[in-house]
Amino acid sequence: KVLGVPIDPYTPLFLLSAALPILAAFFFAAVRADADYGVGEFAGLFLRGNPVMALRSLVSYQFARNEAAVVAVTARLGESQSRLTEDELVEALHDPRYHVRMEAVVSIARMRPDKRLIQAMVEILNGTELSLSAMAAWALGRMGDPAAIPHLRAALASPFRSIQAQCIRGLGALGDTEMGTVFLERLRGESDRGLQMAYASSLGKLGVIDAVNDLLKLLYTFKNKGARLEVALALARLHGDEHYFVQLARQMRTDPGTAAALAVDSIQKQLKKSGELDDTLAALIEPCIDALAHGDTNRGAALLGRLLAELPLERHCDAAGETIIRECATQLIGHGDERMEYLALALHTLHVGWRP
Repeated sequence: KVLGVPIDPYTPLFLLSAALPILAAFFFAAVRADADYGVGEFAGLFLRGNPVMALRSLVSYQFARNEAAVVAVTARLGESQSRLTEDELVEALHDPRYHVRMEAVVSIARMRPDKRLIQAMVEILNGTELSLSAMAAWALGRMGDPAAIPHLRAALASPFRSIQAQCIRGLGALGDTEMGTVFLERLRGESDRGLQMAYASSLGKLGVIDAVNDLLKLLYTFKNKGARLEVALALARLHGDEHYFVQLARQMRTDPGTAAALAVDSIQKQLKKSGELDDTLAALIEPCIDALAHGDTNRGAALLGRLLAELPLERHCDAAGETIIRECATQLIGHGDERMEYLALALHTLHVGWRP
């Protein structure tokens, strides 16, 4: 014993086990890491997304021989949503094969927001490959990181309309409400149909109520059925619950009469609950439901238009809702079932915007 401390064959091992960590601490204090990962971030590499799928895809990526195989593996890298795949996805953005680069942009759009991936998309957005730049703008909006907003705003000055349109849609998807008044002003002076569509979509997502009349004008002038439906969706979003409108539009594609009849029956219940179903309205709504249920959508739509024109909207809807429903009434009376988006929009606005 030395000063009461026992000395035996294990004492040197004990002293060494205490000294080596201290020595290691001094040694590693001078080592600089080649990555910015902290302990929590490093652990997150294996906890986020699907690490097993990511590791399998990384192996497949290294052994993929042809373009089709690389495109398929790149898609799986994004589907894993794991940070383990970031290096390969960024590398794929510089692959000499176009479809691989395109798939890398789509795969990165599926990933969770990350500073490195956002920066990679910004570089593509500001690059010279126009088709990929437009896709990068879409991806930045899809990823949902507000850090991309300044870059998308700057890219609005691009001379290429495809990039402008995707930036407008991206800012709408990111909820950049400060751009709402700017988009409305630009829409009023825009003649390009593609940009008009982009402005309309973003104004709907941003909830710019002042855009009601402008969007109704677009809805009337557009000839393309898909474009009209998207503008109608933008108007529906001004009152929220877009799911109801989308669900109604889907049902009306396959069985318009039945879907519309059920929706009008729901409106009838709302009117009864509000005490507004008088004899005049009842004389219109019952034949409307009957015509729609029997597949006579043209007569049913016209009757619905007449019903909408008689509703006391000023007591139960806000100004935007009243404007939308009045316009739908006019178009349904004049065109019947030729413009079914007006029917869906009117039913949605009554369903969501009617206040007892």
